[in-house]
Amino acid sequence: MRTELTTPEASNVIMAIFGALVKYLRKRNKDFVGGIVSVSCGAACSVSLTPLVGKTIGWTHPEGMLGLSFLLGVGGLEIVDLLLAKIRKALAVEGQS
Repeated sequence: MRTELTTPEASNVIMAIFGALVKYLRKRNKDFVGGIVSVSCGAACSVSLTPLVGKTIGWTHPEGMLGLSFLLGVGGLEIVDLLLAKIRKALAVEGQS
């Protein structure tokens, strides 16, 4: 029996969030608001990129897509963290001048 949470799309979202959370929990400096933004953006990157990357590399099986979604959630969070660090640095420099 398929419920709403066992569809491939829902599983993809859950794994994307889980991957982003794992990466966030491994960070040393945890900012709550920044963490929510990072995890949300990392999961969104993963959900939107998983079908594209899966099709590009030839993965169409749902279990393979879940693993890919997890990895893209981790990577998406890393990219968001890099962008947030650049923005914070630019705002700090602008605030000093």
